[in-house]
Amino acid sequence: MPDFVNFWTFNEKFLDVKISYGVDDTRYDVVDNISVHSEILIPISIFKGKSCGRTLISHLKSKGLSFSDIARLLNRDPRTIWTAYKKASVESSFDDNDLLIPVEIFSYRGFSILESVVFWLKSENGLNYTQIARLLGKNYQTVRTVYKRALNKIGANE
Repeated sequence: MPDFVNFWTFNEKFLDVKISYGVDDTRYDVVDNISVHSEILIPISIFKGKSCGRTLISHLKSKGLSFSDIARLLNRDPRTIWTAYKKASVESSFDDNDLLIPVEIFSYRGFSILESVVFWLKSENGLNYTQIARLLGKNYQTVRTVYKRALNKIGANE
């Protein structure tokens, strides 16, 4: 099995499988009914050395989104969003020349926020583990492990 999976192809195939088998589990829904989600781009540097979930929520909140909007965008429970926001540290700064990530990649509940970021950076941008580790301020082995876990979750590593 190749070490590369296209994120958007995966999403389409996953939705087809989900529909054909009548899967009802909302953890695996991909949000596509929010018109604003395609316009929101997240700078990669906000995640550097920080908790990805809390940082993402804090960043979206600073953009004026309500907790319920953020919950819909991320396909998460609003109570979880509120709790994570209250535990989040001060918002991080970012560079205008940053690599931007579309917010819709975070709506797949099968992946954690970090798994979504790593999976997208590797599959869509073709970055290697070292480059991703540098961008996120994480250890190379952590990034590798996170990517392998994401592949296992979708059954691509069998």
